[in-house]
Amino acid sequence: MQAHSTTVFYLVLWAVYLPAILWYVRRKRHSLAIAAFSAIVPSLVALDAGYVFVLNRGEAVRQFVAYSASGMDVWSHWASAWPMLLLLTLLAAAGHFVWGLVASFRERYDVWVVVAVASGIMSLLALLVVVSTAPTA
Repeated sequence: MQAHSTTVFYLVLWAVYLPAILWYVRRKRHSLAIAAFSAIVPSLVALDAGYVFVLNRGEAVRQFVAYSASGMDVWSHWASAWPMLLLLTLLAAAGHFVWGLVASFRERYDVWVVVAVASGIMSLLALLVVVSTAPTA
């Protein structure tokens, strides 16, 4: 149940973050592609965790789903995707931190500080979701 509530909380934040960041960048007349690229990892975690824990009512603990074949399939999917999601969220959080740091010292990159900070926070929250839903036997 903990994986479900964590994922729902993250999905709500992600549903606010994504349109807000794209609206902000479009309003400032900057590249939507860069803003969309910065949202890839948080979106990937939102979609995958939402699929596993919300749509399929999956669990991070294998023994909780051992009674159903579909539950085992969903758990197996999460167990195989988890290491890559962990690596991607770590790299994204570090990358957004560096990007925000560099952008804060450059005069014409002030718009990107907001995007880097927002995407960095979402990457850290995605990391929290991934770590808190680590698959166990």
